[in-house]
Amino acid sequence: KERETIQKGLELGIKSFGKAEPVQIVAKDKFDFAYRKVDTGILGWADAGQIVVFTNDETGKRPSESRLIVTMLHEYYHNVQFSLAGVSLLDLTTESKNIAPVWLVEGSAEYLAYRTAADNNYLSFDTIQRQKQREAIRMSMPMTSIERTSQIYEDAPYSVGFLAVGYLLNKHGGQTALTKYWQNLKDSAKWQDAFQKSFGLDVTKFYAEFEPYRRNLILGK
Repeated sequence: KERETIQKGLELGIKSFGKAEPVQIVAKDKFDFAYRKVDTGILGWADAGQIVVFTNDETGKRPSESRLIVTMLHEYYHNVQFSLAGVSLLDLTTESKNIAPVWLVEGSAEYLAYRTAADNNYLSFDTIQRQKQREAIRMSMPMTSIERTSQIYEDAPYSVGFLAVGYLLNKHGGQTALTKYWQNLKDSAKWQDAFQKSFGLDVTKFYAEFEPYRRNLILGK
């Protein structure tokens, strides 16, 4: 049953995000990904051409259908990123190459996975949005500190990143602009250049624009 759900998630990802490079799907019964925090709700990982999904969580429990669907959508979107940008996960997040901020790499995969799952009646997006807001309230770090690889296995890229991507897409070009961003990385010396070209504003200005929204969440507005 879990493998059928994984296949459904893959098909939904292709339908929603477009076809990436050929992807090998590996389903594992034993959870052995020690680096990712459990409360991100993700049960897998991806790199160019491969997605690994665990059919048991860290406690040995079978995940729900919606959790597996979200996992597949999240990891499949990473492959879309790799395919459009012509890079691997290491290239996207390595500090030396400065290609893309972690909050955008993980936040976009997280946001689009949940948005797509909700649009197909697997879960309530409002419930997820409130959950991400509660998580983000506990994190006061500036956006610039969620750009580097050192934060990739912490919660911030998945919660603050989720909210930042939602705000960015709603205000500055939607999923079309996001797709252009991954494509523009190929020809940009810095990810900041690709950001401005794709979304129409400097990333520093975006941070300044997004910060009051974050502040209002903390104040409960």
